[in-house]
Amino acid sequence: MLVLSRKLGEKIRIDHHITLSVLEVRGDYVKLGFDAPRHISIHRQEVYDDILAANQAAGSAPTQTPQGQPMPSLPSTKALQLAQLRSAATHSGSTAAVQGKRGATTSAKPTTPSPFA
Repeated sequence: MLVLSRKLGEKIRIDHHITLSVLEVRGDYVKLGFDAPRHISIHRQEVYDDILAANQAAGSAPTQTPQGQPMPSLPSTKALQLAQLRSAATHSGSTAAVQGKRGATTSAKPTTPSPFA
């Protein structure tokens, strides 16, 4: 695991296509912004775990990246609703900072993850 320290406003570049920005630091709360191509899936760990669990419950194996890392496939509607309810209960009132296509930062409530977005 690579561990890096960044201050407010600083960025981390991953490969040539992904930029991680530190948007806000408030106590032990850190707001991050991701600028990445639309085909790159970015999920909070607990949402990713719910997607994998839904896939396993449905009897489908997750697809893999060329590096052999599991990627979530689209879970059932019921599994998505469960993941959203868990996420909302865990993070009630919080929003995720998301970098739009042109680098503008917007705040959005967690939405249905889609590898095809």
